[in-house]
Amino acid sequence: MTSQTGIADTARPSGGKAQRTYDRLAAATLEEINAHGGFTAEAVARRAESSPATFFSYFPTKDDALAAAFSLALDELVIVAEDGLRIEDLLDRGLEPVCSDFVDQVVAYFTRYTLMFRAALVLLPQNKSIRDTFRDHQARTLAHYVRFIELGQKSGFVRKGDKNALANTLMVMTQGLNNPLLTGRKQAKLHRELSRGLILHLAPDTASGP
Repeated sequence: MTSQTGIADTARPSGGKAQRTYDRLAAATLEEINAHGGFTAEAVARRAESSPATFFSYFPTKDDALAAAFSLALDELVIVAEDGLRIEDLLDRGLEPVCSDFVDQVVAYFTRYTLMFRAALVLLPQNKSIRDTFRDHQARTLAHYVRFIELGQKSGFVRKGDKNALANTLMVMTQGLNNPLLTGRKQAKLHRELSRGLILHLAPDTASGP
């Protein structure tokens, strides 16, 4: 499980002061990776206004710190999914603008965290903490997608079909936006084509609205 901060409860210490220190070090690790593609205990400690000894007292290995930073980044991705695909927006604005904006938001997110994902995903197969963090956040996002599709189907804005299959396909499409062809550059035509693909995936068979 993860806490509301997005950091794994099993790794996060108990006690308010210890948790604040842990969270500050995790956030500083994320900032270092975003800035430089990697980090040292000394650089993180400076950024967190702490010491290397404190860093290692909370993170015995650098991989532990990377897992905590990755959890914070993934927690923001859950927020992007929840805010970008809201049934209220679907009812107010329709499927096409919601999908178009969502693609832009997800691409902007992956652009911000390109270096974080590069650092974490290379360790995913052999690092259980990173793997568990990834799976936990993926499950949270998928649950939101299922609910969004279910409500969209009831309102007539999303086509009929197995909601779990539609949600899993949406998950694959979302994760596919983490691509160097998209991140870090303006690709308006490509964004439009990707938005169109998402709209076609979700739209009712006879129309793009109810």
